[in-house]
Amino acid sequence: MLTTEFQNALFASALGINNKFCLIIRKDGNIVYLDRSFQDMFPNFLRQPRKTIEILLEQGRVSKEESEQIYSAIEQGVFSKVVYTIRGDGNIYHKIVMSIEPIMRPSGFIMLRGREFIEARTPDNLTGAN
Repeated sequence: MLTTEFQNALFASALGINNKFCLIIRKDGNIVYLDRSFQDMFPNFLRQPRKTIEILLEQGRVSKEESEQIYSAIEQGVFSKVVYTIRGDGNIYHKIVMSIEPIMRPSGFIMLRGREFIEARTPDNLTGAN
């Protein structure tokens, strides 16, 4: 039992490195894993009787266009990145870069890693000029 708990803690910690949150979903959109950071960011989502990517994007008020980009990447089953804005609990909006990564084994699962979107630095925004 302790070995399994240790392996789970190690797994969860490794997935969270440099990410705001990490999810694993089945190809049908059902969420099978939510990391602790996700749970902290969206505690009200945990109260949902069903946990799917569709419900998350609707509850988070993600735009239709951004949601379709995410669904398309999931359906295609290839590595992709999508930038989108999602509303967290407390009406706080987060601009996120979502890495969509198919898992080869076992097949049929996809890892979604979200990290905070940071604007590219240009000479204008480094000096504060408009």
